Amino acid sequence: ENKPNFSIWIKPEGILDEPSLYGDHLSLARLIDRDLPHQCECYLVDPEAGEITGLMLVVHSDVWADSLAEQQARHFIEKDYRITVHGELKGGETLVLDGKAYTLKVEKFNAYNNTSILRVEKAQAIEDCIIAQLQQAGFPALEQSQLQCCALSFLHPDTRKRIAFHL
Repeated sequence: ENKPNFSIWIKPEGILDEPSLYGDHLSLARLIDRDLPHQCECYLVDPEAGEITGLMLVVHSDVWADSLAEQQARHFIEKDYRITVHGELKGGETLVLDGKAYTLKVEKFNAYNNTSILRVEKAQAIEDCIIAQLQQAGFPALEQSQLQCCALSFLHPDTRKRIAFHL
C-alpha cells in the first residue's frame, strides 16, 4: 500500500497540537487520526503553541521525521506568520527576534478599526517572541490567537528540493 510521507493540515483556533492532560478531543493529533483514511504514524514537525493557527506539517514515516527534525534544528524549515495588531504601520519596520532582524510587511491596514495585518517572513523564532516584540514596539496583538502560520516550506528529504505551501 502506498501511503503518503507527509500531510499539511490547517490548524483551527482552539485546537491543540497534541493531547493534553485534560483529554485529546481538542487535539490536532486526534483530528488527524479521525480523518486519515488509513492507519499511519503521525509526527508533528515544529509544533505551534496552542493559540497559533494555520499550516501544520505532519509526517507519516520515521525516515521523514528524522530528516525534518534535523532540518528544524538547522533552521531549514521556514514559516511566514501573519498577525493582526492595533495601530497603523507603514511597513519596512524591523523586528529583532532571537538576535535576527525581520522586516515587517503590511498586508492590509483597516482605518475603520485601526488595525494592521502584518507578515513576518521566513521566521525561525519562537512564536511568542513575535507577539512580545510587537507589544514592546507599541503594536499589541488583538488577541493571542491572531498569530497564524500562513506559509511553510521545507526541503524534500529525498530530492532536497524546497516544497512550499501557502494560505
